[in-house]
Amino acid sequence: MEDIMNRLSRQIISLLAIFGFICLMGIAGRYDYADEVVYTMSEEVYYTILDTLGDDCSNIAVADEYIKNKEYYDNLQYRLP
Repeated sequence: MEDIMNRLSRQIISLLAIFGFICLMGIAGRYDYADEVVYTMSEEVYYTILDTLGDDCSNIAVADEYIKNKEYYDNLQYRLP
């Protein structure tokens, strides 16, 4: 009985470790995606979003705002002087 419990405990720990690794990879991927979106947008659009959200917002917040209103911000860059 104790052997079964030890094996079950190891399997649960292994599954939790795999789940944790997958979660960390997802978080890292989200940051990479946000950075990629921010680095490909024009400076005018970036600073317009910063003016809207505030200077202390993260790249994830900037990328989310840009993706949510992409058409608006893409058209905005042509109207700026």
